[in-house]
This record gives sequence, structure tokens and C-alpha cells, in this order.
Amino acid sequence: MYYLTTYFLVLFFLFFLSHPLPCASSNQELGSCETALFQCGNITAGFPFWGGNRHKPCGHPLLELHCKKTLTSLNISNHEYIVFHINQTSNSLRLARADLLGSFCSTTVNTAVLPSEIFELSPTYKSLNVLYHC
Repeated sequence: MYYLTTYFLVLFFLFFLSHPLPCASSNQELGSCETALFQCGNITAGFPFWGGNRHKPCGHPLLELHCKKTLTSLNISNHEYIVFHINQTSNSLRLARADLLGSFCSTTVNTAVLPSEIFELSPTYKSLNVLYHC
């Protein structure tokens, strides 16, 4: 009887070793996050961004980058922003609203709010002034 129980335990153990668990196979997709970078024009970005050949699990859900020819864009709060620079070392980026890049004298300007869960103002931030001549 003892040998039969041991036999079934060994057989049970070998069965689970030969069948990969679903979570183990999903880690293979996450493994590509370390090497895959988003590249578009002069922009190269890793975590927390995703898009292009970087899969959604590789970044924050709200930080999907898009590439149009050589321009990188990011949609935030229903506004498209053109990304000019990403500095992964200082965790900063330089961007501008796409609808305000050209002449916006005839454009109705809507207020845009940056989600606080992904963006934080720099401690050196004082004020932002927009000057234009229409």
C-alpha cells in the first residue's frame, strides 16, 4: 500500500512538471518587455510607455505611444499630444497639444487635465503662460 501511494505521488508530480502553468507561459510575453523598445523618429522609449512593438503589459495602460511617419504622439484625456523628447533617466517628457501647434486663433481651446495618477508637476514648476497674437 505504501508503494502504491508513493507511486501515485511521483506520477502526479511528473504530470504537473510536464504541463506548463498558464501564468508561466504569460511571463514569456513579459520577458520581451526588457528588450523591446518603442521607436519612432528620434524617440526611443521603454517602461512606462508601450506601443508599436512593445505590448500593452509592458507599460502603463494610459501611456500608449503612437507613430505617424516620424512623429510620436500620446493621447491623454481625449487630446492628442506630440512627443518631442522623452528622458527616461529623469522621468520627464516634452510634449505639446497637436491642436495648438499651428495657428489656433480660430480654434476653440478646451482645457486639458493631465491625470495625476501618471503625471506629477516638478517641484520647480512655478507657472505656465501662453502668449499668442491673433
